[in-house]
Amino acid sequence: MSQRWRPHSEPWVIAHRGASGLLPEHTLPAYALAIEQGADVIEPDLVASADGVLHARHDLGLARSTDVASHRRFAGRRRRDEDGVEDWWIADFTAAELATLRARQPWPQRPRERDGCYRLPYFAQVLDLLLLERRRRERPLLAYPELKHPEYFAARGIDVVACLAAELEARDLIGADAPLLVQCFDRSTLQRVRERTGLRTVLLANTLPAVDTPGVDGFGIAKAALATPEGRAFVRAAHAAGRMVHAWTYRDDQPVAGRDPLSECRSAYAAGLDGLFSDFPATALAARRAWRAGELRIECLSGAAITPWLPALAALRIRVFRDWPYLYDGDAAYESAYLRAYAASSRSLVVLACDGDEVVGCSTATALTDVDSQFRAPFQAAGIDPESICYFGESVLDPRYRGRGLGHRFFDEREAHARALGYATAAFCAVQRAADDPRRPITHRPLDEFWRARGYQPQPHLVTEFAWRELDDPAPRAHRMQFWTRELS
Repeated sequence: MSQRWRPHSEPWVIAHRGASGLLPEHTLPAYALAIEQGADVIEPDLVASADGVLHARHDLGLARSTDVASHRRFAGRRRRDEDGVEDWWIADFTAAELATLRARQPWPQRPRERDGCYRLPYFAQVLDLLLLERRRRERPLLAYPELKHPEYFAARGIDVVACLAAELEARDLIGADAPLLVQCFDRSTLQRVRERTGLRTVLLANTLPAVDTPGVDGFGIAKAALATPEGRAFVRAAHAAGRMVHAWTYRDDQPVAGRDPLSECRSAYAAGLDGLFSDFPATALAARRAWRAGELRIECLSGAAITPWLPALAALRIRVFRDWPYLYDGDAAYESAYLRAYAASSRSLVVLACDGDEVVGCSTATALTDVDSQFRAPFQAAGIDPESICYFGESVLDPRYRGRGLGHRFFDEREAHARALGYATAAFCAVQRAADDPRRPITHRPLDEFWRARGYQPQPHLVTEFAWRELDDPAPRAHRMQFWTRELS
């Protein structure tokens, strides 16, 4: 699990307790509304009833977020805890008793019209909603439960990790590819979750933890701790270690002083965070769209002008091609030689996408006669003059910047370059993987329809092989590559 997990092509919008700014938190309608708005992740906090049933609630006490105080039969259950706080405590109620309560909006400044309308959902019901909506919407929705107060429940004979595992095992939601990841402030609890379920785990912290904290896949950090030079350095270091960083919590009615909620969220995305916890998912989504639409600098370079960019291009290619479908275990020496060939050719083009000084995407084109012979051979065998072909090498883009239309921009610039040089045909090749390859991510969507929409067609008779070393392979092996072509006239 060392490689950073990216089931979505963009940073996540994490619906914190559902769309909790609009509806009572931790209710099925609040989660459903967040999904309808477009959130990627729903986030239930988990606490347990006296009989060990996990419920989606934030507090151990029930007074703040339920109507328990209006139930006469439970008047005698109000008691002081060891800290002297009076409340009705969830661990004093069975699941059947909790089913008689209704949720209330705990924040006084938020809408109260739906107070008393919704039940307190079991975690099982949240999972069932997630699975239903994944099927219905064909979206890679995730659940991101937080185990609250595991030591508190352990002292009362309730093992929340075992309760969690039982619900997940009953739905076959086990292993690193399950559409869940589990968060907690307690690392030992996360270690037990990992051992029992194989799920990805995220350590929560108010301040910056050690990047090399063992046994976790990422960090959920208070946003104030990340909005500092040290926080930004932490994000970079965590990413270099293959770990996610999510920030909490973004609220329209509690923005940072001097910032409006939209710009606060947009700045967080621009800082490279992998996801934002938000009580108002629609705002976080709007901020992500605004950030995504922000201007990137596009530069088109040919020949020797490419040379100063070679190290950055090599690093980007190695990083992006580690993912499916290439699974390329990057070779810096090969990358250096490969890219120098573009710098040496007067007919080459490299399209750069830059965010400030960082190269976040690139796309290449050159004469087919200037690339390795195995790419020319299929055309020669088919009686097609390689001199008539402009070869499009690749388009690579940091996942954070996908969905902004850069794929079209890359093709536009390369096709214009090819036409200016008088080429009749543009061609590229794509690796072919077995349909049943177990390494294929469940969220992977082939680019075939995008390529067809650009006017490209697959050419089954134009096939070659190219060798590279895959992740964890001891030596390079050949991979089947099929060409796609488009006439440029």
